Amino acid sequence: MKHTSPRPLQTLLALAIALGSACGVGPAWSQAAKEVVTQDPGGTYGENLRRLVYDPFTKETGIKVLTVQEARGGPRVKAQVEAKRTEWDMSFIFDQEVRLLDPYLAEIDYKKLSPEAQKTVASLPKEAVRPKGVALQVIGVALVYNKEAFPSKKYPKTWADFWNVKDFPGKRCLPQWSRFVFESALLADGVPADKIYPVDFDRALRKIAEIKPHVVKWWLTNSQAPQLLLDGEASVCLSYTGPVARLKKEDANAPLELTWDQAFTYYDFFSIPKDAPHYDAALKLLSYRLDAERAARVAEATSVALPSPRVYAAANPKLRDYWTNSPEVEKKAIKWNADFWGAKAPDGTTNEEYAQQKLNQLLAR
Repeated sequence: MKHTSPRPLQTLLALAIALGSACGVGPAWSQAAKEVVTQDPGGTYGENLRRLVYDPFTKETGIKVLTVQEARGGPRVKAQVEAKRTEWDMSFIFDQEVRLLDPYLAEIDYKKLSPEAQKTVASLPKEAVRPKGVALQVIGVALVYNKEAFPSKKYPKTWADFWNVKDFPGKRCLPQWSRFVFESALLADGVPADKIYPVDFDRALRKIAEIKPHVVKWWLTNSQAPQLLLDGEASVCLSYTGPVARLKKEDANAPLELTWDQAFTYYDFFSIPKDAPHYDAALKLLSYRLDAERAARVAEATSVALPSPRVYAAANPKLRDYWTNSPEVEKKAIKWNADFWGAKAPDGTTNEEYAQQKLNQLLAR
């Protein structure tokens, strides 16, 4: 899935489905339609959702799925609800936003989901199921390197190695946002994984300043890091794992490799906005996406997994090596702390906004 923001990742889905009058919810002006609006990322990911989810759903239910690409779902949901004109039925919400947007989201009636979907929900990690959001994606961020940049075959495995340009020479690339970069810096500075939260901003910034001269690119889109590595412009990068997984699926001999040690995982949630015009239709579409076999086909095609062991078990073993819901990743990766980054900073902004401002200042120097 494509993420394009220095703020909480800007690859979002805008789903729109207008259900017919049988739905019985939402404003009267919309009840006659058999459509729904839901967020979609576009690109190849969106094409796969259309092929594997939306079109089959429409064929089975008669409910047409309209997709709207939106850079960021949370602010739009808030604006729609405040204006008492909710237009979307499902929205892609960042992990920390599920809590921040609580007044603007509807509770999900999990008992109305299909029996198959309820089994998948029951298999999800506790933190992936909330009253007003369910995680349909688990995203990985890891240290990725080009093996050809290290002919000695001594490869970087930790963030301390990433910062060690003497023993692991070459340019680096990092995302141009605070999340993950601050945590990586602290790990490189010797902070144990279970002690990185709450983040020591000043300590992290000092460490980031050390690596800054060696960073060839502060990237903004998730395709940039793998491309920089393939082009030989960088030898090691902090990168989303999805593009690497897709690359390895297409070409097993691609020189890129990643390590799950000290990698980060986090959830992307789907929520129903408050006063959604077609609440029941949204539950039907959610049920459709939570079918384990169908979710496995989506993950096989996109390399973006739903965080359920049922989905992992239903997938082709040859296609799930780099999935972020594998048992190996669960053991090694660090769960990104959305509660910390979404909490209030001393200046009244969120910790993420505060850290982003500090990082921007450092990069501008």
